[in-house]
Amino acid sequence: MGNVQCKTCQKSKYYLYYEKYLKYANSDEYNQKEAKKTYKISKNEKSIPPFASTTKTECDEANLYRTFDGSCNNLQNPDWGKTNSTYIRLLPPKYADNVRAPRRGIENNALPNSRKVRTDLFPNGKRLSDQLNLNALAWGQFISHDMSLLKQPNHRFPCCTSDGEYQSKPERFCYAIKIPHDDKTMGKAGISCMNFTRTVTDYDLGYREKGKPANQINTVTNYLDLSNVYGLNKEASEKLRSFKGGKLLTEVRDGHVFPPKNDEPLKHCPCNLPDEDVCYKTGDSRSNQNPSLAIILLMLC
Repeated sequence: MGNVQCKTCQKSKYYLYYEKYLKYANSDEYNQKEAKKTYKISKNEKSIPPFASTTKTECDEANLYRTFDGSCNNLQNPDWGKTNSTYIRLLPPKYADNVRAPRRGIENNALPNSRKVRTDLFPNGKRLSDQLNLNALAWGQFISHDMSLLKQPNHRFPCCTSDGEYQSKPERFCYAIKIPHDDKTMGKAGISCMNFTRTVTDYDLGYREKGKPANQINTVTNYLDLSNVYGLNKEASEKLRSFKGGKLLTEVRDGHVFPPKNDEPLKHCPCNLPDEDVCYKTGDSRSNQNPSLAIILLMLC
C-alpha cells in the first residue's frame, strides 16, 4: 500500500489503520553497510551444504536404518531433506534489494512496527478451548523442531544494550525491534529495543549466485525421524546413548527417571536461576525452551 498518492486508500479504514502504525515504524537501525560484508565461516561450521556439493551422495539400499543427516531417505534424490538444505519457497521473496535486505514498503518506506502490530492484533488474555489443551501446542512445537531449525550465526551477540537501548554499532545480522514508548509491558519498563537477529543464508555462505535472492538454510533433517531426540550426527548420538539394550542415557532423581543433565546449562537454559539444575541434554538445543516442550521430550526419552 502506498502513501498519500493513493487517493482511494486515504479514505478507507484500511489506510487509516496502516497510517496509524507507520508512526511506530522501525527506524533504519539495520546496518546496511555491515550487512554487505562477507560472512566468515568458522572452523566449527558444518560441512558444505548439499546444494553446493558437486559429489552425489551414495546410498546403501540394504541399510535398514535412517541416516543421521537425512540423506538417502529418497533413493532417487538422496540429498532431499538432508541437513543444511535450503527451504523451498511457497511465494517469491520480497527483499528490499532483491537479494537479502529486509523488506520495506512499496515506495521504500518503513513497514509498520512489528511489536505494535503483534500487541494490538494478539493481545494478552485468556481464551479457553473445549477441544484442545496445552499439550496440543507443545506437540505441535515438538513436530516443528523435528523438521526445522534455521541456521544462526556461529557466535552470539547482543543487538540491544543491557539496559534495553540500541547498540551504536550493531553487527551485520542484527535487526532489533523498536519498542513503542506506550507498550504496556516493555515500554513501561523503559525498554526501547528487543533483541532480534537474522539467520544465515546461502548468500552469506557464498553459495548463492550473485544477484540472486538469498535462501534460508535448515540445519536439521526435513523428516519426522526423531532427530531432536536421538541427535543429528554420530558424535551427538553417542553422547545420548547408554549402549545397553538400545536405550538412551538417563538419571534417577527422587525415584524418577529423567534425561541426563546438560553439560552447558548457561547456554541452553540461560533463564535458570543460580540454584536451579533442571536443564536436560537431548538431541535438540531447544528442548528446554519451555516446560511443556520438555515434558514431551521426557516421555519420548
